[in-house]
Amino acid sequence: MKDIHNTTGDFKFDINEAGFINIKYPFEIETRNKTILPTIGIFDMRVGISKNTKGVHMSRFISILANANIKNWYSDSFKSLLEKIEKETEGNGAYVTVTFDYFLEKAAPVSKQKAMMPYKCVITGKLKNNEFDYVLAVEGVVKSLCPASKAISDYSAHNQRNFVELSIRSNEKIWIEELIEIIENNSSSPIYPIVKRQDEKYMTELAYNNPKFTEDVAREIASILAKDNRITWFSVKSRAEDSILPYDAFATITIKK
Repeated sequence: MKDIHNTTGDFKFDINEAGFINIKYPFEIETRNKTILPTIGIFDMRVGISKNTKGVHMSRFISILANANIKNWYSDSFKSLLEKIEKETEGNGAYVTVTFDYFLEKAAPVSKQKAMMPYKCVITGKLKNNEFDYVLAVEGVVKSLCPASKAISDYSAHNQRNFVELSIRSNEKIWIEELIEIIENNSSSPIYPIVKRQDEKYMTELAYNNPKFTEDVAREIASILAKDNRITWFSVKSRAEDSILPYDAFATITIKK
């Protein structure tokens, strides 16, 4: 049959990236304790196209994804996936982004009741001219209590849900769980998927004794990442949904080491 996509000629422009985006597909990922976690990813899979080629064989992206059988979605395995995509699609560079929820069983601090807690993760991989780039991003949701409110109030203080997005490049494998722990350990209080009254009391008092601006959260996380020799670049974004104002407080730090 005639293959229009494979037509050659002068089509005036190279295409930076072409492919499928928003591919919803199940996959599995290895956890730090060596168990296998099933989840569902939203994949964007693209390649560059020379001006001498009309298009890319889109179905090959799905075929590659269906047969990937990758459990370790960290740096080396991701590079192999990109190499396969570039080769089989005859593309000029390969680009893959996958967004997924990483579920961990989490126990409440006092009652110890357990439930699954989701953490949004994004892996971004790029292979261009044999140069590989890999960024792992994790978003954690924590509790922050305003130091200024505590200082001026006779009792109580306003607090907010604080979203922290942590992105890294590294020269060694860093587990998603490690990044989650850094986020949660540098907040006024972690949050939990299930809490009883005794847990709520603990969290409220913990946050009151550990007030932080959204800037404090960003700086404290950055100070930990800056000391980690495995990390070559990082970005911290801290966004607090303010409870007394109709907008969000925000702070970000990006450092290349």
